Amino acid sequence: MSNCRLDGYVDSEEINKFRTKEGLAPIKKKVVSCLRCKNKFESKDYPRIRLCGRCRVVSISSIIYSYE
Repeated sequence: MSNCRLDGYVDSEEINKFRTKEGLAPIKKKVVSCLRCKNKFESKDYPRIRLCGRCRVVSISSIIYSYE
C-alpha cells in the first residue's frame, strides 16, 4: 500500500489497532536517510519504506523501462 493510500483512505491509528489485535507490529513513522540519495525524509512505514519518493520513482521506472 502506498503512502498516499495509507493517508487518504484510513487512519493510521485504526491500522495499528487492527495490527495489534492480529499480533502484528504497529506501523511506525520515523525520519530516516534515503538508502540511495542519503536525503532525510519521513518514512510513514518504517522500516519497510527506506527510499524517498523521488528515488522510489526512479527505481520503479528503471525496472519498468529496464535501464540503470
